[in-house]
Amino acid sequence: MTDFGLNSWTTGDAVDLSTDMRAAAAAGYRFVEFRDWKIERHLANGGTLADLRAHAEELNVAVLSVNTLDDSTLHTGDELARLVERCDALCAWAR
Repeated sequence: MTDFGLNSWTTGDAVDLSTDMRAAAAAGYRFVEFRDWKIERHLANGGTLADLRAHAEELNVAVLSVNTLDDSTLHTGDELARLVERCDALCAWAR
């Protein structure tokens, strides 16, 4: 395995995180980066974060990061509060 990783943005909207992890493992990648909306879709379909963790362990890939917090700079007021709340959620998933 190399120290490279697969960013799940690369595989697009139609591919789920399980497929992303399998592709990363098959390509010999050590890491996978999860897109936030793919995690949301996984959770909305009844999956859990523990499921994702277990699947990654089975495939011997590590989750490198949860990404992304788009358009996250130079905001104030309500928009800043919304972004901080979103960041808190992403950090909770990453933990």
